[in-house]
Formats: sequence, structure tokens, C-alpha cells
Amino acid sequence: MTIDIADVFSNIQLSLRHAVKQHFDNINLDQFGTTLLIAIETKQSFKIGYLGNGSIFHIKGNFENCLSESRPTPTCAVNLLNPHSIQKDGKETLTGYLSPILFYEPSIIELYKDKVNGDILILTTDGLGSNDQIQLGKDGSGIWWSRTEMWLPELLKKIKCALQNDSKPGTLKSFLNEMKINKKLDDDTTIGLMITNKALSILKSQNGKDHVKS
Repeated sequence: MTIDIADVFSNIQLSLRHAVKQHFDNINLDQFGTTLLIAIETKQSFKIGYLGNGSIFHIKGNFENCLSESRPTPTCAVNLLNPHSIQKDGKETLTGYLSPILFYEPSIIELYKDKVNGDILILTTDGLGSNDQIQLGKDGSGIWWSRTEMWLPELLKKIKCALQNDSKPGTLKSFLNEMKINKKLDDDTTIGLMITNKALSILKSQNGKDHVKS
């Protein structure tokens, strides 16, 4: 079956418009604009679409090879989201988001699966991490710096531990609760996780468990 991501976004926008008009009158409907991240897994690839800001991290199933005490941020984690924002009046302004009034074209990606290492996708709204924040800069001493998501290695470790101990339910919720308690969330946050069978096989085998079929 062919999946048209643009049609999915269009249908969701129409549903949002209907819901807002049904329950709210005489207000600026565009204040209900929001972020929407979608990833659909097919046999060969992921079909990904997004509007708004946030992050879509693609990580290999063998990510542990990228983690160490001297290099805590996984170099194998790639943020696929190209920001829908521009600098305006000294702050970031969104140029595309899910709106009940205006229709913005979603950015669409097709990501083919890694048949050797497997794939992990972590989708999150901007409360946890957003690629529209400045990623590279220079301090007052002229030293260049780059932004890293320090929460990402910790989340990956929790995911691996949960999978190896068959305790998946609640992993993401407990992680977000910890982030909230430690005041590391910038805003309300939604997070989603997708793991291919190949990546799951690699993660489980690192703990001596049997492989699952990929």
C-alpha cells in the first residue's frame, strides 16, 4: 500500500480545524497551531514528515560503539529535522506548523533502513530538543562551540536497559518525569520511539540474549 504523507497531514489539519471551530468561537484560531511529527515504517524504509519544531534523531542499532566517557554524545545520532524557522526580531519565528487555518507544506523524508545495524528513531517536540536552536557558535574568547543534546546518551542507555530486561512500558514516561524534576525541559514535551527488529536484535544480543528475527 502506498502511503502519501502529505495526505496524512492534510487530513489531520482538517480534523484540527473542525475540532477547533466546534469548540471555540470568536478567537484567533491560529493560536492552536502546533508541531506534528510523523514516521511510518514500511518494509524497506521510514516515511517521515514534519511541521513545526523539534527533533527527529536517527540512530544506528549499534549506537553503544559511539558512546564512551571521553565522547558521551553519540556521533551516530543524526537530527533529520531541518528547522521551519527564521530569525525575526531577535528570536526564532516558525515559518511552518500545523495550523487550523493556514496550510503549510510538510517537509517529507524517506529514510531507507540500515540492514546491517538496524535503526532507531526518536521524535520529540521542542520542549526536550529542537534543531532550530543555534547549533554552532563562538564564545567571547573566539573559541568555537557546538551544541549537543546531553539528554540523548542517558535516554539511549535507559532504552537499552529496558529492552534487555523486558521492562519497556513506562521507560519514556519515567525519563521525561526525571527531566521535569531536574528542570531540564524547556516546554511541554511529547516523545516517540521506533526501533526496527534488526536494531532490537543487536541490543538484546549485547546482553547475551537470543536474536529476534529481523
